[in-house]
Amino acid sequence: MRVCKYNVSDLIAHEAPMILIDRIECYDDESIQSVIEIKLGSPFLNENAVPAYIGIEYMAQTVACFSGIKALDAGNAVRIGFLVSVRKLKLFTNAYTIGSSLVAKSCVLYDDGEMAAFDCQISDEKHILAEAKLNVYQPYEYDKNKL
Repeated sequence: MRVCKYNVSDLIAHEAPMILIDRIECYDDESIQSVIEIKLGSPFLNENAVPAYIGIEYMAQTVACFSGIKALDAGNAVRIGFLVSVRKLKLFTNAYTIGSSLVAKSCVLYDDGEMAAFDCQISDEKHILAEAKLNVYQPYEYDKNKL
């Protein structure tokens, strides 16, 4: 696994406050790990916790960072991507509480350059908190005016 030399804001098409992951811990050619710190001011915080279903976006942004790293490492521009579907979602908690440090892991199952599938997981220091398969689409050419 390699240490990431990029800021999350350089890897995805989001801007604050919608950048939900704090940093990339490490990555290799087939997987990536991000860290999410749940704290006061975290987006979607409600009564000292973030609902567990927001974990889908933690996973999706981790996948987006994987693509961004691959692009920048190859000397290319970061491309926009779209979450197409979430399959086999399992949530093993109702919420992520303040003070939690979460690790989101994503592993490539399939990638043809535009369509890809990832096996994703969120855990804390002791437990797996969520699992899902994410299907994503990242077009080579994108014109937001044609949507």
